[in-house]
Amino acid sequence: LWSDGNVALITIIIFILCVGGSIAILDHSGIMKELIAILVRRFSKKKYLLIWLLIFFFMFITSFIGVYEGLVPMIVFIVPLAISLGFDSLTGLGISLLPMAFGFSAAVTNPFTIAIAQRIAELPTFSGALFRIAFFITIYFLLGVFVSRYAKKIEKNPHLSLSYAEDE
Repeated sequence: LWSDGNVALITIIIFILCVGGSIAILDHSGIMKELIAILVRRFSKKKYLLIWLLIFFFMFITSFIGVYEGLVPMIVFIVPLAISLGFDSLTGLGISLLPMAFGFSAAVTNPFTIAIAQRIAELPTFSGALFRIAFFITIYFLLGVFVSRYAKKIEKNPHLSLSYAEDE
């Protein structure tokens, strides 16, 4: 950890601790519960729109900016939100963790993958972006359909959830 060249690793660790600490403060102060209640009230009739918006948000951040580790603590906010909307915790993971992973994989301008790889390959920086944008849109659509279909199935019959007992 303290050897030469590990400045980026230490920075990521400190960043994750700060984000996690911020979320813990928001949770202990009751702000997280209030934010969830506000979102549930606002999107109670547009649950699936919220799913698509959150999937886009997480995919966009990880695909374009590359902040995967910094968004992982947001899962503790999204899973209770999904449960409050009548879904299960797996839907919450499908709204948060899956888009982060797929967004990182479908990177468009992620400096940690695209920029470094293109520099190593001696390609112009961010060349081929149109192809990657088309790939991003395709993955976004497929993931949105997958999570929405699963959420509808769980909403109709919560007992079909693999995490039903734990979510109760």
